[in-house]
Amino acid sequence: MEFNHLLIKAEHEVWPPERALIDHQSSPTSQSSPVRVHVDFLYHRTHRWINRPSDGGHSQLVRERRYQTVRISACIDAHKFKSYPESHPIIARMLTDLRIVSDFHDPIINDVFQSGRRVLNWVSNVGRTIIPLRVKIEVLHEHVRDERALMRRAMRLSAMERESENYGMVRASEKAIQGLNRKRMEIEGESCRICLDDFALGTKVTCLPCSHVFHEDCITTWLEKSHRCPVCRFEMLTSA
Repeated sequence: MEFNHLLIKAEHEVWPPERALIDHQSSPTSQSSPVRVHVDFLYHRTHRWINRPSDGGHSQLVRERRYQTVRISACIDAHKFKSYPESHPIIARMLTDLRIVSDFHDPIINDVFQSGRRVLNWVSNVGRTIIPLRVKIEVLHEHVRDERALMRRAMRLSAMERESENYGMVRASEKAIQGLNRKRMEIEGESCRICLDDFALGTKVTCLPCSHVFHEDCITTWLEKSHRCPVCRFEMLTSA
């Protein structure tokens, strides 16, 4: 079964745990014992495979997989929470280690920063050298099989084949195809205009000189039949 869309959703929560870490919290803080915030990350990841029927009926859950919780932690010096630019790279590195998509970093980092500043000012934390803070992150990956989109893609590919047969289009030159710019998608919401599948973050795509982007296999197959962009009809160089 082919799943042609990927949706990624993330939720997070930041809070000071009720049970404080066993350390030297109760003893007075001396100048030689800097105060630190112990940030504990709990990362939950779930993948769901969903089918959307072509008749517009209710979506169907095909299967679901929940992965084991990943936990990492670090002690961050309290003075880092005085400046967002100082704390940002530290927390961002932890999120990167958890393989969390960068699009979700800033809201999480901002909440950790604000929560860290807040708990450091609590009267109940005076005299503690370690201030605990917990962060729970839940990321849901939805792999969607959209039957309507698959039908539209099949119809478009069929129309492309008929157009190629009927109008004797000239293919683009091999040099022109090989010289196309390749990059990886850094934003969501765009799709290949040939197969109509959405580009997942990090997908390798091929760009035509007219700026339209496609899956490499899709546009290569197209240019081997026609030297024109399938969207705007921009003309690529031919062998002739």
